[in-house]
Amino acid sequence: MKNMRVTILLAVILVLALVATACAPEEPRPAPAPTPKVEESPEIDNMSQNTDGMDHDPAPDFTLKGFDDQEHKLSDNYENVVVLNFWAVGCPPCVSEMPDLDKINDLDYATVITVAPNGVLGNEYEQSKNFIQKFGTVALWDEDRSTLDLYPSQYFPHTYVIDRTGTIRYAIRGGTTYDALKEKVDKVNELG
Repeated sequence: MKNMRVTILLAVILVLALVATACAPEEPRPAPAPTPKVEESPEIDNMSQNTDGMDHDPAPDFTLKGFDDQEHKLSDNYENVVVLNFWAVGCPPCVSEMPDLDKINDLDYATVITVAPNGVLGNEYEQSKNFIQKFGTVALWDEDRSTLDLYPSQYFPHTYVIDRTGTIRYAIRGGTTYDALKEKVDKVNELG
């Protein structure tokens, strides 16, 4: 009988301790920084639907320093269709689509601008520079990640096709291929 009382008493103490712990106010924790998601290829076609709230919106302009140590302004490239690509060296779809972006850049009516935001999915300056130098795109480094405020996305890579008036015509979330991207660039080029 005495053992039963001790067991019940211990059970009551345990339950009270659990209730007290569960009801105790938590210390506020800082919200974790959002981690971009890596996506293989779902695409968003903004010519036919409003998906990211950017359907036919003006492309926000920015100026960034390139890996060539020159300042580059997005709007200075509107003599061509602009393909604006956000990538990270730690993102497999970003890395695998880069040769296709380079081929798009070879078109005489397209300019590909790649932006590597500092710290996203492991982006570090030297590592990003060493990778991107293999390609002929305009390659920019976003030290303070300010372009991510202008072009918000939770996914990497993400790519925008911008017409000659500076209007976003397509937003592509995730990786793309040469054929899929060329089709979009050609459609935008036909707009004049």
